[in-house]
Amino acid sequence: MAQSLKVVVERHPDGSIAYPLGVRGVVVGQGDTVDEAHADLVSAIAFHEETFGREVLNEDQPVLAALVTEARVTSTTTCFSAPSAPHKPIGCTGASESQA
Repeated sequence: MAQSLKVVVERHPDGSIAYPLGVRGVVVGQGDTVDEAHADLVSAIAFHEETFGREVLNEDQPVLAALVTEARVTSTTTCFSAPSAPHKPIGCTGASESQA
């Protein structure tokens, strides 16, 4: 039975990487283009499923949505924001928590 997965594909100056959301374990595809990274990921997911079993696909708990937010990271502090206001930190962790 076919299953649809949500996939993140990142473009970088030196190529692209892709990874699925909601899959147990680490599965990554890479390539010079977005299409190559996606194709490599599809192959990696098939191998991951063959190796570890269908249960790695988390069919009983699918990812309903994925949001991209920003995090400001320093050597001692990480701040995060809500997707609706990406430039307004809503919380920080680390030594300098008062920076929010």
